[in-house]
Amino acid sequence: MSKKTAWLLQLINDDPIDPIRIQKGMFLFAMESGAPKSETYDFVPYNWGPCSFEVYGDLEQLLEKGFIDRVPVPGATWHRYRRTEDGARQAALTA
Repeated sequence: MSKKTAWLLQLINDDPIDPIRIQKGMFLFAMESGAPKSETYDFVPYNWGPCSFEVYGDLEQLLEKGFIDRVPVPGATWHRYRRTEDGARQAALTA
């Protein structure tokens, strides 16, 4: 797992979080954490604020590995994400 993906898994917890808040969280992390550039996503201006399309690919990887799951949002075409028990264990290892 890349360090970027590990940071992403740290952001997602038991409380479902929507994609816009994930993007904002990772953007703020990139701007304020002091982490090396190699450990943060690159962002571009987009419809609802800064966006890194790489985040979506990493979310899919985390889903495939069973570290997060999707939570449906009634009446919406998008999902929220939350960390699974396996994801919590993995996050503890990479913290």
